Amino acid sequence: MIRIKFARSISTEKESYINEIIRKTNAKLIDFKRKRCHNIQEKRTRRKLNMTTVYDVPANLLIDQIAKELHKEKKVKPPEWAPFVKTGPHKERRPDNPDWWYVRAAALLRRVYIDGPIGVNRLRTRYGGKKDRGSRPEKFKKGSGAIIRRALQQLEEAGFIEKVEGGRIITSNGRAFLDKIAHKVKENLKELEKY
Repeated sequence: MIRIKFARSISTEKESYINEIIRKTNAKLIDFKRKRCHNIQEKRTRRKLNMTTVYDVPANLLIDQIAKELHKEKKVKPPEWAPFVKTGPHKERRPDNPDWWYVRAAALLRRVYIDGPIGVNRLRTRYGGKKDRGSRPEKFKKGSGAIIRRALQQLEEAGFIEKVEGGRIITSNGRAFLDKIAHKVKENLKELEKY
């Protein structure tokens, strides 16, 4: 709390102005302390419950399990053009996996969880690669924006992510969905018991 005693008399306007600034500053400090205490309490609660999150399991196992869940629950479905497209100009052929759409949607969901808010352009860079240009040096090319955009729109319709200023973020339903799957993956793997 901030308190000031005035040593000499000043005009009442100045004094009321200064007191108003002090009152607002004190309110901000109290609000900050409340939020900080809430965050500390939330961390302690998570530690007590030993909650498993996306950060606690290997990415490849988690993405495979998420893709299976998305395919099983029919939350995401590939468009009719999906079997015929490459995933970017740096690729020579289309994906070999017939369920590649679900795998990409799962990877995007995990990426939004970790990096959100994140936009399509940053994700295009993330899923890009080096293009083989024959005898010329390789050059980096971004991944397909149409695939990423459509998958994000489907995840948005399913209620897992939402659009905000600056990109897309994970919703509470999406966070719960991913954490539940991460917990299943951690339970099935004996090697992850030490974590």
